[in-house]
Amino acid sequence: MQAWQNDYLRGTGMEMYTETLSPTFIGMPFAKAT
Repeated sequence: MQAWQNDYLRGTGMEMYTETLSPTFIGMPFAKAT
């Protein structure tokens, strides 16, 4: 495997996505929200 392919595959596991959550989650601990 070429170096760029290894970097790409490793990076796919580190993606983050943002999303606006419902106001229901305001003040809720992360562990409970998940």
